[in-house]
Amino acid sequence: MTFLGKKLPLLQWRSLQSDFDCWYKNGSWDYVERHIFDNILLYRKCPAPYNYHPHNPCAWILDNKSLKYDWVDICPTLKRTKFEPLNLCKILQGRNIYFLGDSIARLNYMVLKEELLLASNRSCPKDNSPGGFHLHMEFDCSGASDRNFTIRWVSSNHLKLGKSEQHSIIWEDHLGAQDLLILNRGAHYAPDEDLLQELDATMRYVQHTHPGVSVVYRNTVPGVADWKGKTTLAPLKQKPEVARSWHWNEFEHQNEISRQLLETHYPQVLHMDVFSSMVLREDAHYDGLHMCVPGPMSLWVDFLYNALLNIEKQAPASA
Repeated sequence: MTFLGKKLPLLQWRSLQSDFDCWYKNGSWDYVERHIFDNILLYRKCPAPYNYHPHNPCAWILDNKSLKYDWVDICPTLKRTKFEPLNLCKILQGRNIYFLGDSIARLNYMVLKEELLLASNRSCPKDNSPGGFHLHMEFDCSGASDRNFTIRWVSSNHLKLGKSEQHSIIWEDHLGAQDLLILNRGAHYAPDEDLLQELDATMRYVQHTHPGVSVVYRNTVPGVADWKGKTTLAPLKQKPEVARSWHWNEFEHQNEISRQLLETHYPQVLHMDVFSSMVLREDAHYDGLHMCVPGPMSLWVDFLYNALLNIEKQAPASA
């Protein structure tokens, strides 16, 4: 099988996925003493994904020191390293990163954008806006223009063959033949049968129309029902009982059956589990479903970057 131009035997691919699973599941949120700026806006290069005002709950994350907690795994085989944008330039080789999904996928896009700009000490492009149903930013790979890549998000609350319900944007109009596609089922509930049918139809569609595209499937994190009372708490040590609101208590089960479908029929898909770490972060929420940016979702960039980096290291370029 091939992923981002790298050819790996299936057994080696599954071994790597097992190592990545260790990162996702075998860790804890540990307090790390470091300097935090007094003004949350100094952490942002771009406008906030939601309107910022003094009483915004995200202003509290400095008070409760939530930015000082890091996900520390206990995995002996592969070690995660610090995010480095220019390494991502080498890995992608001009391919683009494409987020398709709901408002959580939009936050995932915005966190990656912020991390790219912060790590490279660059300002936010003037033509970027936090509004609309289609966002994108090109990242300049420091003189190697053939390696520049674009990150892009298009709104779609469900897996509907890539077509947005809000706007008639079809992602195949933008998706390159060798790009990286980040998929998620969305936080909008569908019964098990409907969910699996949508996921299977979407993957068959991608496989047929864009066979060279590499796919990452991110699983889904439930919301927090009484989030206002937990904004200033430390991260949890054990998985909590998830609220039944909006079927959030069914997301863990649906994450598992989605993964089973992909492993059985689409083993080339890279699975990224954010549920296991994020279910412990009932703090740092903007509302019941959305987390603050900056905040714990920076870990999603860490997971994606380190998975891509290790695939790059362990596989030769395909002919």
